[in-house]
Amino acid sequence: AYFLLNLALTLQNKAVLSSLAFTFPWTLTAFHQAACALGALFAVYVLRLAPPLRALRAHEHVHLALFSVLYTVNIAMSNVSLNLVTLSFHQTFRSLIPACTTAFNLIVFGRGASLLVSAALVPVVVGVMLATFGEYGFTLLGALLTLLGVVLSTAKGIFTNVLLVGDLRLHPFDLLARMAPLACAQSLAFAYVSGEAADVRRFFAALPHADARRHAAVVLASNAALAFLLSFASFTANKKTSALTMSVCGNCKQALSISLGVWLFDVVITPLNATGIAVTVLGGFGYTYAKSVQARRAAAT
Repeated sequence: AYFLLNLALTLQNKAVLSSLAFTFPWTLTAFHQAACALGALFAVYVLRLAPPLRALRAHEHVHLALFSVLYTVNIAMSNVSLNLVTLSFHQTFRSLIPACTTAFNLIVFGRGASLLVSAALVPVVVGVMLATFGEYGFTLLGALLTLLGVVLSTAKGIFTNVLLVGDLRLHPFDLLARMAPLACAQSLAFAYVSGEAADVRRFFAALPHADARRHAAVVLASNAALAFLLSFASFTANKKTSALTMSVCGNCKQALSISLGVWLFDVVITPLNATGIAVTVLGGFGYTYAKSVQARRAAAT
């Protein structure tokens, strides 16, 4: 479900939001986080799909606030770096997240991946590099910020898992209900400081008639609802698997998004890109096999 929702949101952002010309990333992120907060609270207190939010200690609230800052700064870093490097360069660096996750787990938590799992990560990373290979352009600052974005994204995935399975053991709806309002407020602050909020007001004011405004509202609401479902599926999958598995899914999604782009949006790719897509998908199957072998060996001991 996480993989399909991730793919669906990516395609909807390109197909629907591009046609709507809603190019305001901070406002869109705020919409997404507002939907996550409202959706999580509705699921907990109306649908009763999870226990009510329990009281937390002061330092636990601090941990959640810091996590929301990490979440928002990760988005900011991605947006800023994309203005300083080409998309191909950005995607190539982002393909390193599984390798960074493995290194982070080893250095910080002393949990290294098995040789078989590590070997399976090679085609997953290299495949995306080939799939996204294109015209590379970057500044030194852009390259450094892109690399910092990879580190922040890695940390976000790992600390999401810590909040879900560590001492707090939060339910995914619980984590969303607590984190999303903070991330929404931070995104709105970024939108205001960057001048994006004024651009959004001009965007809606320029819509020619009421039907166009209703259409824009329906498109944005459906996009935000999809983002809520994706966030819940992402947190649930992270809780049941690991940050490393989530990063591998992210790489496979990236490769499949390119292949669907060829079919749906007439995106032109080279034979090298096509080879990279195939290598990534095969690497995903290899990683799944390696994890199943690791699980069987752990059960046997």
